[in-house]
Amino acid sequence: MNEKKKIACFFTVGYTELYAMKLFMKKINNDAEYIQLCPIRERRSKKSIKDRRTGGICSDQNGMTGKQLINHVLSFIERKEFQAEEYDAILIEDDKDDWFLSKQPDGSSKIDDAGWATFKEDVTREIKNKYPYMPVIFIYAAPEVEAWFLADWDNSFGSVYIDKFTGQQNLHFSTKFRRYVNKFILTDRYKDCIEEYGYFDGAYRKLSDQIKNALDVTDFLEDYRPEMEHPTVRYSKKDQGMIMLEQIDPQAVLQKCTFFFKEGYWQLKAL
Repeated sequence: MNEKKKIACFFTVGYTELYAMKLFMKKINNDAEYIQLCPIRERRSKKSIKDRRTGGICSDQNGMTGKQLINHVLSFIERKEFQAEEYDAILIEDDKDDWFLSKQPDGSSKIDDAGWATFKEDVTREIKNKYPYMPVIFIYAAPEVEAWFLADWDNSFGSVYIDKFTGQQNLHFSTKFRRYVNKFILTDRYKDCIEEYGYFDGAYRKLSDQIKNALDVTDFLEDYRPEMEHPTVRYSKKDQGMIMLEQIDPQAVLQKCTFFFKEGYWQLKAL
């Protein structure tokens, strides 16, 4: 039997990715071994080491994304220990945020595919100067990992609060919140092309902030049997974000995220 190919993984540094991104990648291709080099956990005590969710992010990586993440990758591959591990591929995952977007005359945005191609070529060339035959896979969440959650609603926001609600409460919440997201956050402009999100009148809106703010200020169960008390819910990348990343189905994401995610998905699948 062939040995599994060993992939060096550099993920954007956040709590959502720290514990769950590798599991998500395994759903795309389980015939590979994923070595998570970034983010890594801070050193933990022997007492807590058995709990995979214990411990924060290593301080020298905290918040690493964008150009900082790429610079970290290029620096890391110069290490002797990286060369000694003999990896079969490099996987870079990041939130795209407002990169690779071009503003339109109406103040909205669309994907800058030429900018994306140039970026990949530049990074790949830097890596192949050191490792000429090393495949480099980019799986970017556009604009953020929350786009993947919205793409597979039933396994994310549609079910992540089920432990707080009754079944009927959750159905009511899920229906109303989904309608709100489509109408007021994504709007007609982006609800069917989420990876093009998100300039509005020439100003960029961060998707995760829009979701968090909506849950902070809106009670989506206020009209559901008003005589009954019900819990309020919040969104945290560390808590709900991690759970949802573990639950979502990459094939469902593939149906909605058809540019950045689709490209990386098939590259990883074919490795």
